[in-house]
Amino acid sequence: MDVVSGLAARSPRRAGASARTARHDPGVPGRYAAAALAALVLLLAAPVALAVLATVDGAAPVIPQTSIRGIQLGMDPERVHELLDDKPDTTSTQAHPIVERTTTMTWGGLRVVYDGVKAGARVISVSTTSRLDRTIRGVGVGSSEATVRKRVPGVACRTAYGYRRCSIGKAIAGEAVTDFSISRKGRVSRISLSRVLD
Repeated sequence: MDVVSGLAARSPRRAGASARTARHDPGVPGRYAAAALAALVLLLAAPVALAVLATVDGAAPVIPQTSIRGIQLGMDPERVHELLDDKPDTTSTQAHPIVERTTTMTWGGLRVVYDGVKAGARVISVSTTSRLDRTIRGVGVGSSEATVRKRVPGVACRTAYGYRRCSIGKAIAGEAVTDFSISRKGRVSRISLSRVLD
């Protein structure tokens, strides 16, 4: 028997063996399971992605202890203007017991306070009363206190000096604090991110 004839004679048996191997290969079900798991992860991630897309017409969401509409503590006015891509609606200065004078700029319901009136001033507070500014879990102005407690990790709610608020952070000089101010109707009226100065 020549080599070609020998291969032809043995090929049916080899084909059968390959088919049996494929049927019993434990890797085949494993690959299907991995694909199913990947699909499940994408499905679970979809609501979070939609929540991010739903914030402020594509602008950055509220990130407790980090930023509001992308504005962070310590930023200079030039960077803030770049992020907002617009001139402020109002600009004013106020006396301050610690930093002497502050500068406040507003863009609609967004309010940014700087620790001075000269070059080198930095953001010490940013707050919003706009219903468009929300966390990635949908918490914002108009949300109930119960929603804040449920969807904002690490928050603590209390009443002090007649004001109700839910906060993250410690009231220690130099630390950042995020406040969800609660109205008498039990709903968020303002969100603020500030640096404790004293």
